[in-house]
Amino acid sequence: INRLNTVLNKVFEIIPDAFVTINTNGINFEKIKELDSLNKIDGIHISRHHYNDEINNQIFGVKTASWNDINDLLKFTNNKYLIRLNCLLIKDKIDKLEEVQKYLDKAAEINVFRVGFVSLMPSNEYCKENFVNFNDVFINLNSKFFSTLHFYDTNICECCNGIFLGENGNL
Repeated sequence: INRLNTVLNKVFEIIPDAFVTINTNGINFEKIKELDSLNKIDGIHISRHHYNDEINNQIFGVKTASWNDINDLLKFTNNKYLIRLNCLLIKDKIDKLEEVQKYLDKAAEINVFRVGFVSLMPSNEYCKENFVNFNDVFINLNSKFFSTLHFYDTNICECCNGIFLGENGNL
């Protein structure tokens, strides 16, 4: 955290209004509260590939940020826009709409509303064996999902923005 503090302080010294996001898998996440310029950061993108903390840790092979850790940071900063969750669709993990809904319900419980799902890139054997096509999961959206924007470049990627109404009524 000391190196990150040094880098961030230098960035904000040189460019006071810099747009800065942090990408993390959540290792040592509890230390983020120690950042001098936490209130200047535009977002923290957390790679989190399952709604169950133990399964998420197994996927990464280390202890990552728990839902409680993320919720504590949100309460500490009082910034509901700070966190974005990024989830890979992985075979036998998050691989069908029902699993996506469980993930989104868990995020909605702590008022995280910026969540992204993406397919693995079939670049190695693990990714090829565990690949889940985004379109196969999101083809039959139910009434809890409201698509707001859909765009794609068939050569690169496809993105779909939307709204999800969680079990507790949170977006």
